[in-house]
Amino acid sequence: WGIDGSATAIEKAKKEAKREGLQDKVNFQLGNALDLPYQTGFFDALLDRGLFHHILPVNRSVYKSNILRVLQKKSYVYLSVFSMKNPQGIGQRFTEKTIKDLFSSNFSVIYFEADPVPTDAPAHLLHFILKRRK
Repeated sequence: WGIDGSATAIEKAKKEAKREGLQDKVNFQLGNALDLPYQTGFFDALLDRGLFHHILPVNRSVYKSNILRVLQKKSYVYLSVFSMKNPQGIGQRFTEKTIKDLFSSNFSVIYFEADPVPTDAPAHLLHFILKRRK
């Protein structure tokens, strides 16, 4: 299951799935993380690779409420966000402590890693695996 706010990204994902013969095993749709179109408890895991750092601080509680709603009680979140080493101006930047503080009421951080410095990637990211607390 994949959701993205970009119609171009969704079409590209569908074409790639078809090219790989996976079109009957995946579901991609246009959507919004602040209004997830899935039933309560639909997922046992969620992957956010590059969205949260674009969620405005005023919308963080809505984002969190939405992911908590669609996640099962025993579930995980992979979260990848811009670090303080990322260039300014293309999204919010975070530290390990900031992410822990933002998510600690509902999740435990069970894995953390920062991209190596220097990195060949266009962005410098922090990677987390969060385990939902009961």
